[in-house]
Amino acid sequence: VSRLEREKGVFEAISVLEALTAADPRVRGVIVGGGSLEADARRAAEASGGRIEYLGALDREALNREYARAAIVVMPSRFEGLGMVALEAQAAGTPVVGFDVDGLRDAVGSGGVLVPAGDLSALRSASVDLLNDPARRADTGARGREVVLAANSWDAIAKRLEQIYAAVT
Repeated sequence: VSRLEREKGVFEAISVLEALTAADPRVRGVIVGGGSLEADARRAAEASGGRIEYLGALDREALNREYARAAIVVMPSRFEGLGMVALEAQAAGTPVVGFDVDGLRDAVGSGGVLVPAGDLSALRSASVDLLNDPARRADTGARGREVVLAANSWDAIAKRLEQIYAAVT
């Protein structure tokens, strides 16, 4: 799930999805988003023989269904600002596997696994480990959801803003 741009790691995500779906016939990949690399995502999905599906950009309701349906969300971004996709995935109870970069480091915490930036082998391995361990995946997803809801709910954000405003007035 992302803007389909080079800095979001689109080609790396495709590579990981191709490896995961080729290694285990039960695994299916889904690419969600739009952007300048949309044609590349579409071609990869078409070449996968049905193992990878390209859905394009989705409205909020459909995106939330995809987060809830996913076993993991792979995020090979080169950098992130806030890491909204990671927060949204974790809010749905879905663990994130990504590169250890600014933004994701702050957003993921206990709700996923971060590997050294650019290490595709480690990203694939961490993805396989979570896919093959349903108990760990469920625990990681539950912890991520709990942390995201506690720290990023509107009530929590309003409380932090109130504290900031009180500090500067």
